[in-house]
Amino acid sequence: MDDQQIIFKITGEGITPASIDTKELADLLDAFQSVVLEKTRMDNPTADLSNLFISLTEVKTGSAFYGFSTSIPSLVLPSYKYVQKSIKSKNTKNLPNKSIESLKRIHAYTKKRNCTTDFALSVDNSVHHAIITKESTFTFEKGIKGETFIYGTIIRVGGKDPTVTIEYENGFQITCNVSKEIAKQLASRLYDYVGLRGIAKWVGHDLSLDSFKVLELMQFEESSVSNSFKELSKVIGKYYSDIEDPNEYINIIRRGEEKSRE
Repeated sequence: MDDQQIIFKITGEGITPASIDTKELADLLDAFQSVVLEKTRMDNPTADLSNLFISLTEVKTGSAFYGFSTSIPSLVLPSYKYVQKSIKSKNTKNLPNKSIESLKRIHAYTKKRNCTTDFALSVDNSVHHAIITKESTFTFEKGIKGETFIYGTIIRVGGKDPTVTIEYENGFQITCNVSKEIAKQLASRLYDYVGLRGIAKWVGHDLSLDSFKVLELMQFEESSVSNSFKELSKVIGKYYSDIEDPNEYINIIRRGEEKSRE
């Protein structure tokens, strides 16, 4: 066993690995993974997370015990500890909404089976617990919603429930929900720089981007700075045609010394 092992445990009367339906188990483990990895993504917006995952490494009989390892422990473990803290303090407002949605899926199972689920962490032979019971509650950060545009490079697209992952120029990545029709359009633009129109949600005191639902792939082409200025000149150049020195004219305006043109 690793010095630090992530553990997901289900306990209750009659609960064993053999007593859990395969589809329900798959949903539970998927929800558990989502809780952890979505928090990790939120905490590390500029990190390379292309190889981010947790993998099942141990199953124990008796209660349903599932042990996991992670591909990037230096990033995942601090986020996992924060998830534990949030569960124990019953304050999940600073978790990403996708993590809270997944916690609610797990919570629904605890109520259905009248059991408890445990987000545990084994550290140097001691185990730290964060228990979810049928009385647990999880609330969403209300945040602010609105239509906006995002621009970045498509680095991943697809899935049973289609999503697209966009990377900004500063390295920040966000995974967005898309329709199957738009996913097909985006698949042909993999690794291209694109513009997307959609509905965003901003949360927290710093109004960080929490989610984005893609509505439309914008039709535009990348261009060099020089070409962009040439195109801009075609549009506004006529307004400066009778000014001998446009640079000096702009400086005069900035200094508040605008003078009428004769």
